[in-house]
Amino acid sequence: MNQWDFTFSYRTSVEHFSPGTEDVEHSSHEYRLRDQGLLHWLGNLALVTVSTNSKFSNYLPAQKANNHAARRQSLKLEIMARRAETGSWNDEDVRAHHAEMVNLLFRALGWEPLRLEPLA
Repeated sequence: MNQWDFTFSYRTSVEHFSPGTEDVEHSSHEYRLRDQGLLHWLGNLALVTVSTNSKFSNYLPAQKANNHAARRQSLKLEIMARRAETGSWNDEDVRAHHAEMVNLLFRALGWEPLRLEPLA
């Protein structure tokens, strides 16, 4: 899909794409954060409706990415889901998405983008 299909709407719930508490039945190394400090980074968060947040529960990013109706409600969630569809959502993915979003905001404000170095 090359086009973006979304609408601007009011959202009040913050979704952790990689959940704080994993669904252990479907746990996977490709979709796990080793550094739990990344859990609350902008790169792992998206605004959604309260009902979507409830439906997502503790599902892994791959499962959330499969919910196309829910991911349409947030362009940021759509970007995260597309990345997860490539096979992972881990520390490196969160850091990279975080840097992309911070720099997008900086450019929108007319500020110089940050040169974010990967953390080991």
